Amino acid sequence: MGNELSEVLVRYEEVKQKISNIKQEQLIQTRLKENYIKTLEGLDVRKEEIQENIDILEKSLKLFQKVSDERNKSAKEALETVINWALSKIFTTQSYDLRIEEHADARSGKTMELYLIDSRTGNSRSLKIQLGTAMVQIVSFLMLLTVIKFAGSSKVLILDELFSGLEDKEAVLMFSEILTSLAKNEGFQIIVVEQNSLIS
Repeated sequence: MGNELSEVLVRYEEVKQKISNIKQEQLIQTRLKENYIKTLEGLDVRKEEIQENIDILEKSLKLFQKVSDERNKSAKEALETVINWALSKIFTTQSYDLRIEEHADARSGKTMELYLIDSRTGNSRSLKIQLGTAMVQIVSFLMLLTVIKFAGSSKVLILDELFSGLEDKEAVLMFSEILTSLAKNEGFQIIVVEQNSLIS
């Protein structure tokens, strides 16, 4: 009977120890759970802050994009106006209007393409692929001048046979007058290498 009592007491102490260990483990798990809950709450707050920042950034981006689009539109309209005026002075027998169109491009965002519209027929031609060398040279030169003027860049131009494709005598003379006017009135310094003697 003494042995049996002794075994029961030993077994009792073992079970009691296991219960104590389980309680300790439960206490540790409860504390871990509380810590995880606090961490999760902190992460929720941080997530909301980050989401608010993302929302602000997205709204800012849309605003900047709108401002940029408006500025691009204004600049495009100014370019069209100036170049169309110059084209009307150069080509007195034909009437062209320049139109600048923006296209979405997956690689580079937005691209611009230039079209010349024949005012009499309404026909539209791409400056890139559907027009002759002379017209491309003229419009490119006018675009360059306009951008230089708007940007306030250096006004030194070196023109190496830029108008070699021009055959219309009146257009050549008008270009010569434009170059002279740019030098006298706009402060451009122009060095011209040209075989056409009409451009002086």
